[in-house]
Amino acid sequence: MNSNPLAEATGSLEKHPDFPGLAESLFSLIHYRSSVQKKCAQLGEMECRLLSLLADELEAVRMNELAERLGVSESRITRLVERMVKKGLVTKHRSTRDRRSWEVGISRQGIDANVNVSAVSSEVQAELMARLPDAEHDLIYRNVKTYIETFHQVLENKDAELESSQDPLT
Repeated sequence: MNSNPLAEATGSLEKHPDFPGLAESLFSLIHYRSSVQKKCAQLGEMECRLLSLLADELEAVRMNELAERLGVSESRITRLVERMVKKGLVTKHRSTRDRRSWEVGISRQGIDANVNVSAVSSEVQAELMARLPDAEHDLIYRNVKTYIETFHQVLENKDAELESSQDPLT
C-alpha cells in the first residue's frame, strides 16, 4: 500500500488546525528572546552575529571571509565593521598575509559584550527549563529537536526546488 506523506500531513493539519499558528508563535518567541539578549548588550543582530563568529576564532579573519560567512556583501561588512570599531567591539588592521586585505578581530570589549549576550541566553534557558515540568524535559527536547531538524530539511528541499525551477512564481 502506497502512502502519501503530504496527504497524511494535510490530515494532521485538519486534526490540529492551530499547529501553523503555534509554530509561528514559537518563531516569534525565538525572535523576541534574541532581541532581549541583544538589548542587554545594546547590539544589533548583525553585530551579535559578527561578535559570535569572531569569538570562536583564534585569530583575526579577513573581511571578505566575514562577508561570505555572514552571507552579506563586502560593502555591508565594511560598514558593519567600521561601526563596531567605533564602538570598540572589534579591531581592524591590514593583513600580514596579504597587504591588500583587512583583517578583523574581537576586542576585549567585544568579548565582554558577547559573554553578556551568552549569559542572558543561558539565564533565559535556565528559567524556561525551571518552569517546565522535570518529567517532560526529555520529551520536549526530543520533539523540538525533531521538529527543527525536519523543518530544516523541508526548507532546504523547498529552496533547492525553487532554485532549480526557471521561474519560481509560475
